[in-house]
Amino acid sequence: MKVIDWLKESNRMSHLKAGFIIWIALMFVASCCLSCFDSILGITKMQEGAIAITCTVLSDAAVLIAMCSVEYIQKSSGIGKWDWLDVLAGCIFPIFASLFVFAFSMIY
Repeated sequence: MKVIDWLKESNRMSHLKAGFIIWIALMFVASCCLSCFDSILGITKMQEGAIAITCTVLSDAAVLIAMCSVEYIQKSSGIGKWDWLDVLAGCIFPIFASLFVFAFSMIY
């Protein structure tokens, strides 16, 4: 229950939801774009794993940038101070999802 209490502090649940939405949207866009080239390039299974890992890393980076942007806006407008825990809250789902994708890519 400490995790739930931690997420309720400083509106971290909103950061978690935003990180989730950004990561899913970027993975969807990247998958759609790369699937268009599958028939043209003849991508092998090994290349699919590398592409999946690349997409997750780029999506993680985009979520981190978005979360830092939100914190910067909050700090510069005087709403609050910079809080790395809010950034971490937004990056929790992408980190675990990326670990799952890495593991699945290594097994498959």
